[in-house]
Amino acid sequence: MRNAIFVLAYSPIWLMGLAMLPLAAMTWLAFRDRKSLNVLIAIDQLGNALALGDPDETISSRAGKCARKGGNRPCYWLCRMLHLVDPGHCEGSIEADEGDSA
Repeated sequence: MRNAIFVLAYSPIWLMGLAMLPLAAMTWLAFRDRKSLNVLIAIDQLGNALALGDPDETISSRAGKCARKGGNRPCYWLCRMLHLVDPGHCEGSIEADEGDSA
């Protein structure tokens, strides 16, 4: 119950981040600069934090760790979809030093 209240309370923030994602991605594609990439990483980390994960870890890192362990199927399928766009994305995104503070 507590998790459901937490997710509902932060849903507007998550949706705002999701709405910013296409704009941030287009900016990065247009300029290919570090600031645009940092915004994309921040949105990714925000999504992971709102999913009750470590706020300093990306969703790809978390999914990669889960898929490596043979965890739940959504992690596996997320990594498979990302692999179509960027081969080895989840494995390459794993941050071994992140993910313990959640």
